[in-house]
Amino acid sequence: FFTSHETLAYSRIICLEWMYPVHILLSYGLVVTGIGAFVTRVVDSWKPYHMAFGRAFMICMYWAMGSSILIHNSGMPRSILFFFIVMLAALSVGWVAIRVHAARLQATIQAKADSIWNESKDSRNASPSEIMKQAAQ
Repeated sequence: FFTSHETLAYSRIICLEWMYPVHILLSYGLVVTGIGAFVTRVVDSWKPYHMAFGRAFMICMYWAMGSSILIHNSGMPRSILFFFIVMLAALSVGWVAIRVHAARLQATIQAKADSIWNESKDSRNASPSEIMKQAAQ
C-alpha cells in the first residue's frame, strides 16, 4: 500500500510525496512574481518588466495548481496523471511560443508598414490603419 514515494490505493495514485516541495517552491514563485507584477505596474521606471513578471506569474499559477492536485487527491489513474502533466507542459510551451510568434509577426508588419510609409509619397495621405492593412497583405 505505501511506498517511499507515492501512496497507492486500488492501483491509483493518491499522493506523490516529492510533489509537496515542488508545490511549495511554485507557490513561493507565485507570490514573488505576483508582487513583482504589481510593483512593476506601479513604479514607472520598472514598467518594461511588467509583462515578464505577469507571464511568469501565470506559468507559476498553472504549475502550482497542477502540483497541488498531485499532492493529495481521491485517486487518479496513472494514464490521467501522465496526460495531465503532458497538458501542463504543452500549455506552458505553447503559450510562450504563441507570444513569441505574435511579437515577431507584429515587428515584421510594423517594419513593412514603415518601409511603405517611407517609400511611397501617396501613403502620406493614407491613414496608419490603411498602411498597416497594406503591409499585412
